[in-house]
Amino acid sequence: MKIIITAICPKGEKITREVLSEQQAFAVISRLATEGCKDFGMKYDDRKASMEE
Repeated sequence: MKIIITAICPKGEKITREVLSEQQAFAVISRLATEGCKDFGMKYDDRKASMEE
């Protein structure tokens, strides 16, 4: 399972981070919040990665 985090930085740009656990997600959000980011969003991505191309 992958968690996708989005946030708006102080300069107005939207950033995206991907993590593998909820603990990592909250650590990333805490770090971004101390840097002044706002409007956080979290989305779980349960899709299986396909090895076939």
